Amino acid sequence: MKTKPKLEVLDLGIKWDGGAPMPQLLAGTQRTIVLCYESLASGEGEYVMEIRFEGCASVRMGHPNDEVLHGHPLWAGGMKFYEAHVVHASPWLAEHRRINSVHEYHSDATWDRLNHYFLPFHDEVVEALARGITARRLDGDMASELGRAAAELASDV
Repeated sequence: MKTKPKLEVLDLGIKWDGGAPMPQLLAGTQRTIVLCYESLASGEGEYVMEIRFEGCASVRMGHPNDEVLHGHPLWAGGMKFYEAHVVHASPWLAEHRRINSVHEYHSDATWDRLNHYFLPFHDEVVEALARGITARRLDGDMASELGRAAAELASDV
């Protein structure tokens, strides 16, 4: 019997804005960075937050938006709006493991270290297969933080 995916909500310490988080995705060979606006519920003002995926093997961003999120195949696994998740029994991770199993030096240990992270935003979702995830509030505005993050990823090359 095939195990169904189950989503676990992750507490990243900060929340993104439910209305217009405007996520920006920057992907590199060593890490992947998502910049977005933090929730304005605190009334403190507008802050940019950074979500990092370390050891990212694959990343994707796009539809569905929050109006049709309930149509996503992972919805039944316990998905929550505007929350970070880790997907247990991930079909996407299983697909990557299957594809890479044809390599003569394939090792399941490589794929055992990865998690499937799922971030539903207002207008899109971001998914990543990565070893870890962290988040923090930044001091700069979106344009300056995008420049900083791009320069950091370029230094990894």
